Amino acid sequence: MEGPAKGLYRAVVGNPPYLRMLNVPQLLRAEYEQVLPAYARADLLHSFIDRCANVLEPDGEFAMVTADRWLFNEGAARLREVVGMRFVLAKVRRLDASSVFYRPKHRRAGTPPRIHPVAVVLQPVGQRGTALGPRPIYPEAKGIESDVQLRLGEVADVRLAPWLGTPGIFLVESHVTASWNQSVCIPAIDTDDITGGQLRTPRRIALLTYPDRTPDTHVMAHLDRELPRMCPRGRGAVRWMPPEPFHRFDLSRPSLVVPRIAKTLKLVRVPAGVLPVNHNLSIINSGAMSLEAIVEALRSDEANDWCCSRAARLENGYFSFTTRLLRDVPIS
Repeated sequence: MEGPAKGLYRAVVGNPPYLRMLNVPQLLRAEYEQVLPAYARADLLHSFIDRCANVLEPDGEFAMVTADRWLFNEGAARLREVVGMRFVLAKVRRLDASSVFYRPKHRRAGTPPRIHPVAVVLQPVGQRGTALGPRPIYPEAKGIESDVQLRLGEVADVRLAPWLGTPGIFLVESHVTASWNQSVCIPAIDTDDITGGQLRTPRRIALLTYPDRTPDTHVMAHLDRELPRMCPRGRGAVRWMPPEPFHRFDLSRPSLVVPRIAKTLKLVRVPAGVLPVNHNLSIINSGAMSLEAIVEALRSDEANDWCCSRAARLENGYFSFTTRLLRDVPIS
């Protein structure tokens, strides 16, 4: 059966489905791909937004409860651009987690992603509202940064701290290596080593190995004994290398660590020679700005508000901060 004709309705109101197209059964997905434009195929939500925009009359509008991700995900940039040729975002309001539209994330394989719902109203171009286009739109963000002169990524190396696999193999308690050659023993820290915003003395050691040389006797004996415990995704081509190697990391200078999951943007100073681990965020100044100046800029209310208004939301007021987000933080 054919869908609704273009320009048929004055208003559309609803709560469309949210389901990434990869999770749609193959038979249905093949049917959808024959009729959907490329920019609307990533998620069923995208296809509904595109179709609803097409069936409206020139002065029509639609109001929906949707997942928030289509407003800022890079994969929806073209969708926003196409819809933005006819509509502006007249209203957007985030719905509370107590709403029936909210869906938490259950940390089990195969479960659907977290849904943070927003109520949106789109009206014809010419009405008052926010222009839709490739640029991300964040419901809590205030205005558009038109006078940003410098962003963190221009003066610092922002990277993801390495994940070293199953604990006790490449990441061990410090007493394990007490009698080893200390040149291969790198003090390592995680968020549980931070108390009151201060870093405690590291109690774990990361084993430094290189792909082109066999580790010394102590390290190799330890790895021979413990590597069978490594989880499948931590196993690599070179057996004595961790799943995410760090032998090229510059640890000669002090750095900052930013917990990836937090309620506010938190900065903790890390001395030279210490390795943050487990996908926390690490910041090392590149020389154009001192580490102290970076700390001062990032500890401002403006930087915290900027990050929290754009970070992905988790449960109970927590945010997920990313390297891409931090690189884009305006610092002047």
